[in-house]
Amino acid sequence: MYVIAEPQGVRVPGRFEISWKRWGCAFEFIFDHDAEYGFPWMLHFHFLLLNVFLHFPFPWVPSSKRENYMREWQQWDFSLCDDAVHFHWNERIKIWNLPWFSSVFQRHEVRGADGSWVPYVGSYERDKAPDGREEFKFPYTYVLRGGEVQNRIATVYVDRMAWRRRGFTWSRLFEKERQSISVEFDDEVGERTGSWKGGCVGCGWEMLPGETPEETLRRMESERKFT
Repeated sequence: MYVIAEPQGVRVPGRFEISWKRWGCAFEFIFDHDAEYGFPWMLHFHFLLLNVFLHFPFPWVPSSKRENYMREWQQWDFSLCDDAVHFHWNERIKIWNLPWFSSVFQRHEVRGADGSWVPYVGSYERDKAPDGREEFKFPYTYVLRGGEVQNRIATVYVDRMAWRRRGFTWSRLFEKERQSISVEFDDEVGERTGSWKGGCVGCGWEMLPGETPEETLRRMESERKFT
């Protein structure tokens, strides 16, 4: 048994783990037959920033001797995540969205050449007319870790999405809106270019107030790394 110290926690593989790296709330009893070390039964306690995983010294149960109810992964718990309370009782799941915290998607729009916003129409919506979005083409340069330079042409348009708090969907009072550029490259970009996984051919990048599409693209060009 050995202890692994990390910047935001400490763990003994297969025995226990204590960390303080994400917000949340949970109380879970889990059976994981693929546990990498030791014991597959564990208790997870999560309160605010404190995460504790305790593995119980119960004997391993070979799959050939496992009862029908002992699936590969089971859990009995409640947890708070993604603005909802999740309840698991073996294979039964119940999710309760918190009415004042969870968000409901409202709209997706694109910007036209005249500055107006119109509903987004996807390429898969063949029964609808094109949305008339304004598109730009810019050169884009990406340098791989090995020094190879990739020169691409990026086709860019501006879109925005909006969400409202559940319970306030009738009002813009608590509406959250995000405006970004949508980017499509004329060839793969990133370290996986040419591999079976493939590089990036399209992505998005959030715009800052007052930025033009090209300024946002240049900021992405200097900041973003593609695997």
